[in-house]
Amino acid sequence: MRRSVFAVLALVAVSSSVACGSAPEALPSLGADGGPAPIGSEGPSPGASTSDGGALPGREPAPSAPAPKADQITEQFGVFVAKDGAAQNPGTRKSPLASITEAIAKAKSDKKSVFVCEGTYEETLEIANGVSIIGGFDCSAPEWKQTNKKSLLDSAQSPAIHADKISTPTRIDGFDVKVPDATTPSGSSIAVIVLDSNALTFANGTITAGAGMKGDDGVEGEQLSLRLGWPAELGTEWGAAPSPPPGHRLGGGGQIGQCVRSDGFIFADMRGGFGCSSGTYTRVSTNVPWTLMEAPRPGANPTYATRAVQGTDGTSGSAGNFVDEGFVPADGTAGTSGSVGMGGWGGFSNDLPPRYTEVYGYAYGAARAGGGVGGCPGLSGTAGKGGGASIGILSLRSQLRLDTVTTVSASGGAGGKGTFGSRESNGTAGASDGAAQMYSKAGEPGGRAGVSGNGAGGPSIAIAHQGGAPVLTQSKTEAGAGGAGVEARSSGTRTLPASAEGESVGVKAL
Repeated sequence: MRRSVFAVLALVAVSSSVACGSAPEALPSLGADGGPAPIGSEGPSPGASTSDGGALPGREPAPSAPAPKADQITEQFGVFVAKDGAAQNPGTRKSPLASITEAIAKAKSDKKSVFVCEGTYEETLEIANGVSIIGGFDCSAPEWKQTNKKSLLDSAQSPAIHADKISTPTRIDGFDVKVPDATTPSGSSIAVIVLDSNALTFANGTITAGAGMKGDDGVEGEQLSLRLGWPAELGTEWGAAPSPPPGHRLGGGGQIGQCVRSDGFIFADMRGGFGCSSGTYTRVSTNVPWTLMEAPRPGANPTYATRAVQGTDGTSGSAGNFVDEGFVPADGTAGTSGSVGMGGWGGFSNDLPPRYTEVYGYAYGAARAGGGVGGCPGLSGTAGKGGGASIGILSLRSQLRLDTVTTVSASGGAGGKGTFGSRESNGTAGASDGAAQMYSKAGEPGGRAGVSGNGAGGPSIAIAHQGGAPVLTQSKTEAGAGGAGVEARSSGTRTLPASAEGESVGVKAL
């Protein structure tokens, strides 16, 4: 459903020096070289624009460039363009050029306007300061005549018209301007971009943008699998030792494991902690306390000896930004991945051999079991991308005049879905055989992946402006639907917040 805004502004009295049709016809003004100045290039009123053409806040734009009079449709004032023209032609009514772009270049150097025959022109135009472009002429006779028909500027890309630093009154009249739908993900369709200009008028035509394109969905994080190798080893009970003891009894080795991607890539090699080795003891007879000869030694730490870091969550998109080149979509932001879970520690103790036993001489204490491995982390996915915009006119640091112009935007692009990230896995238990386990620990779970946000929908805005509001005379705007945002979703304990829907506005101040 389109929204339509119709604006009619009362005409404001201006001095006779710039009035159109209300004073006796003046002689043509002269250019700097003594030749005829382009139509409408008499210049803005003092103080109407900055030196670089930019609009001044709170001021009216420069006076509108007037439409050409019938007796000005001559080679003295203009360069002529027709569909059956040719590049080598001089740009006269008898021998017109075929390209508006070529005509602009010639008119700029000759200080003239451009007159365009009705028809379709598949071009993208860069407007030159002071070079008005008038379309819709009937060129079937030697004397070209203005009609109510339009010339169609059907550009294959966005924008169809680009204007920068237009400080001398310049008029684009009698054109239907159209750009296609965006064709790349998150792409925008913008019919006209105007920068730092205070003296540009569009008249008697339509300006139509195509649809913005949907943003890409995010890609889920790679799911890691915990592949187990050699299991955690058991410890040993105390027992008699040879004389003299050759050393410690080693504790059990930790579990061996790997976090592996689906393509076989090893993301992490892990091993649980080793169990504590035994101490050695001696006594000269039974029923007397054992004397420590060499203390138990701690086993090696697990490969990952610190607790897993939990991933941080990204955010969903809210609103994009406008820049000189166009629209920057509101992408979601990516979450971060978790880290490998802490491995289990091997068992540890300094238990003595039992006192009341027939064993004496030398003995080993108990050696402890190895620990488990930590779990694999969850890996974050990528965020959803924002949808592209549909903008009829993007006017930055500028103020325009629109006289009998309909400006239309189509639908904004939908936002792309974000991702939850892959699941973390639990660690494994340490070795266990009852008393021989003696405090060996299981590995802890891997860190959780943070969610990556959804992209926001792209806006549909007929006229987006930064600077003074455009002056609309008998002109209207029609905005299409804003691009859909992405609803909130949950998976287990994780929630992906909703992203914003693109707005639908006829005229929007940025």
